[in-house]
Amino acid sequence: MVSIKKIRIIFVVLLIIALLVFPIFMNVLGGAAMMLNDNADLGIMLIVSSVLFIGSAVFAVIRKNIVSLIMMIPATVLAAYVIRAVSLIPNTDSLVYRHLPTVAVPILTAIVLLLNFLDPEAVRKRAEKRQKRLEEENRSLNDNEKIV
Repeated sequence: MVSIKKIRIIFVVLLIIALLVFPIFMNVLGGAAMMLNDNADLGIMLIVSSVLFIGSAVFAVIRKNIVSLIMMIPATVLAAYVIRAVSLIPNTDSLVYRHLPTVAVPILTAIVLLLNFLDPEAVRKRAEKRQKRLEEENRSLNDNEKIV
C-alpha cells in the first residue's frame, strides 16, 4: 500500500521539476523578453507571478500551507492575466502555448497542499490541539480565578 508520505514525495519532485522549467526558465526569461519588446507591464507581471509561484511552492514543501495558498492565488491570477493579454496580441499563438503549461505549477502546489493537510501526522496534531482547547474550555476554575 502506498502511503500519503510517498505520494507527497512524488508530487514534490514533480513540483520542483515544473518549477525549474516553467516559472524559473520560461516565465522569467519570457518576462524579460516582454520588457525588451515594449510590453514592460506584462513582463513585470510575469516575473512577479514567477517569484510568487516559487515562494508558494517552497512554502508548500516546508508545510506552511496558509502562506503558500496566500501566495499561490495572486500568482495564478497574474499569470492567467498575462497569458490572456498575450493571446489578444495578433500572431502570438506559439508564445501563448509556451506559457500555458505554467498552470501545472499551481495545480501541483494545490495537490501538495492537500497531501500536507491529509498527512496522518498533521491530522493527529490538529486533533491534539482541538482536544487541548476543549479541555482548556471545560476545566473548572480555581478559587483565585473565580469572579465574586
